[in-house]
Amino acid sequence: MQNSSESYDISLKDAESLSKEYGTDHDPTFTKFKERIARDPEQILRYARHDAQPLWPVANSQCSSVPACGCCGASRSFEFQLLPTLLYVVGDSDLDWSTIAVYTCSSDCEVEGYVEEFAWTQAYVK
Repeated sequence: MQNSSESYDISLKDAESLSKEYGTDHDPTFTKFKERIARDPEQILRYARHDAQPLWPVANSQCSSVPACGCCGASRSFEFQLLPTLLYVVGDSDLDWSTIAVYTCSSDCEVEGYVEEFAWTQAYVK
């Protein structure tokens, strides 16, 4: 794993491949994602707890239904997402996803131990 002072930019080949496949001229969702990520291209996680939504890389296969909290029954809200940049940091070529969005209990229910939350994995699907 690289330290924070090292760069882990997406290779030109990978960027060109993504641009061809998800064409920035043809997919406004990918364009919005690319422009936002360009502000800090080394980020691997986006945290945005209150009234936020994930920054979806592609328009297809976005999460449309989030189950209620299994402990208290309250709705879950978006808390953070793992970005595809993480794949380059980890260096595992067997992993492939566009983003993983994590939703947690909006009531922050109090329990002892850990609570299972909800994660949505968005694959690159045209």
